[in-house]
Amino acid sequence: MCNSEYTYLKGYAHGKGYEDLKRALVLARELHEGQYRKASKGEEKLPYITHPIRVASHLMSLGVDDEKTLITAIMHDTYEDCDITLEGLKEQGIPVGAVVAINLVSYIGGKGNAKALEAHYKEMVSNPRAVLVKLSDRCHNMSTMMGAFSNEKVLKYVEETEIYIIPMAKKAKDIHPQYSNQIVAMRHELEAICELAKGLLRNEVKSVFFISDDQADSIYRADLLEDGDMMQYLVKNVGDMQTKSYQYPISRKEWEKRVKNETYTVIG
Repeated sequence: MCNSEYTYLKGYAHGKGYEDLKRALVLARELHEGQYRKASKGEEKLPYITHPIRVASHLMSLGVDDEKTLITAIMHDTYEDCDITLEGLKEQGIPVGAVVAINLVSYIGGKGNAKALEAHYKEMVSNPRAVLVKLSDRCHNMSTMMGAFSNEKVLKYVEETEIYIIPMAKKAKDIHPQYSNQIVAMRHELEAICELAKGLLRNEVKSVFFISDDQADSIYRADLLEDGDMMQYLVKNVGDMQTKSYQYPISRKEWEKRVKNETYTVIG
């Protein structure tokens, strides 16, 4: 588990007087005990609790500090993936507002059921907590899926994001203007990751270099244009859509040296 982030969230909750959030952190860790995230071949699987912690941390980095929203983020997979009911969550002290949002975020319908998915996201859009958590959840899942999932599953994930989640975000921006900046930021992140994933699946992107960092909340893309042992490269910060490009040829060794010395961080 990412102990530093877990400890930070507990300290944040204590400082804000968020007793329900402190309770949710402990409960989520207990419910997800023994569960692990899928990992790329050769990589160590992380305890599943790292995922909801990252979802909550991402929202906090965007300025979301509503306690029930952060509780929804921490608990968002418990109803769907753990042995607990919505009523059980209430009995464990999870606030009703968060339980309502957890229910909306959770998808219990059949896989591949287009009508059920459409209804699921249509219902979700009216609840700002559910919208924010679903967008942050999808940002984290998509930024870590390459290598962990089959190409077919990645493509289905991209299609669902483009067909349902991005349009939902566009509607939610107007319905919940108090969170429009956060919604737009995560929508842009999802759009960029979808394009990257499709490029990888089409083999249009020759290489993607990931610079690991536990505190990372952005994903960076490197397109390589090779010319013998020389190359040009373009690095895009997908998180805030700023672009930093290098249009002069350098050797592979020099390229790697420069990238390692950049302050860029990537979830991966």
